[in-house]
Amino acid sequence: MRRLRQIRRFLAVPSKQAGVAPFGRQREAWREAWVMVRAYYLIHLFFAALVLSWIDRVPGSAPLLLWPVSWMPLVGVEASLIAMHIFAIAAALFAALWPHVRVFRALTWLGFFEVLAFRSSFGYVSHGWHAWLWVGLCLIFLPNRPSEEVDRSRLWRQMTLTTVWLAQALVLLFYTLTGTWKIVGAAVQMAHGESHSFSPDALAIQIARSLLIQGSVSPLGPFFIEHQFLGWSFYVLAIYIELFAFLVAFRPALQRLWAVCLSVFHIFIFLTFHLDFSSQFVLVGLLFFRSPFAPKQADWRGVMRAIPLLGPLWRRRVPASP
Repeated sequence: MRRLRQIRRFLAVPSKQAGVAPFGRQREAWREAWVMVRAYYLIHLFFAALVLSWIDRVPGSAPLLLWPVSWMPLVGVEASLIAMHIFAIAAALFAALWPHVRVFRALTWLGFFEVLAFRSSFGYVSHGWHAWLWVGLCLIFLPNRPSEEVDRSRLWRQMTLTTVWLAQALVLLFYTLTGTWKIVGAAVQMAHGESHSFSPDALAIQIARSLLIQGSVSPLGPFFIEHQFLGWSFYVLAIYIELFAFLVAFRPALQRLWAVCLSVFHIFIFLTFHLDFSSQFVLVGLLFFRSPFAPKQADWRGVMRAIPLLGPLWRRRVPASP
């Protein structure tokens, strides 16, 4: 816990007005976090029921079953597939009703993990569900106590907030890793004289390639293929948002702003690439639009001071409010 505080202070805005301390108003923040947890498992129940529609989209057997589902041939692929989906829905239902019980949270994660492992055994990995699955893994470590009991204990409230914060930080880390990989890849491509992420036609090439592989058409894909400069501007902005996403975990004032940016980012991907990241879209809204750590009152000066790269310039020109 001490090391975590040191890291948080290092990455936070170096100012007394950096925003509301994440654990400063503990009881109120805990209640908001617990609503978030309940909402997660309620939405997960819907997703678990949604996977029933996947059964008729996959073959009756898989030639290369991944290790989490390597046991299926012993039971029979068709029978185990039906049992797996029933288990996933039943566990999600129990977790939605009693989210404070750790064993239900663990079984919910395990059931969905098995379903996604089977879906990924056909040469295509369901990347869009990875963040949702990892958040579920984090939430297993919430206190295994009723909410009334947690409410009476400062220690249990703190553990709940820390666990929710870790889930937020993990999701934001995924975006930062994606942005970092784009920059590293661009550097390698530059060295070889190839088209890279900062080329004016980068987005147009990626959209055209994605639509060609899918054999589909997106609503805005052709527009951005024709207007390459406009697409390049959006692409560079997206890399910036992804690259510095992890810092948002340590700067609560930016959480709602980044939630809006990431939501628009996923809508843009769907309208151009025709790729569905609905679970990621829901997760961003759930974790950050109503974040228990974000300041209650909007303060645009605090937001400007916390923005990566631009914040230091703003802090030099505009002193912190008393």
